[in-house]
Amino acid sequence: MENPGARRQQIKDLLSSLPAGEPGSALVTLLRPLRLQVASLVSEDGFNFLLERTVFLTGQSFQWINAEPAASAERELDTLRAKLATRTHEDALAASTFLLSSFVDLVASLIGDSLTDGILRAAWGGDALGTLGEDKQT
Repeated sequence: MENPGARRQQIKDLLSSLPAGEPGSALVTLLRPLRLQVASLVSEDGFNFLLERTVFLTGQSFQWINAEPAASAERELDTLRAKLATRTHEDALAASTFLLSSFVDLVASLIGDSLTDGILRAAWGGDALGTLGEDKQT
């Protein structure tokens, strides 16, 4: 990817633009359809592992998001939403952006940017990330 920060900024913009009342709900709103797309490639257990790893990594920068093993991805998402709801909007948005961007970066490191961008478009709709990953015509 030409600009490594482009996807992160677009994810932040997307989280900010969702009508959900708080970033925790917006994060879960974006992770649920992404879960279906990623699990179709790496299995439900694979998705759960990637999510657990991402929560652990996020906890290194946001100590209040500590990694606690969850029985399922759905329970992990509920726990994340609850933790984010206790924070200020700015803190929750920063942590949500970090977590979702880290998750997407982890997926991209496994399957490549092009396929990852395709998964994001399938999960969130074709316009969700603008022109990210599209070839520019000259």
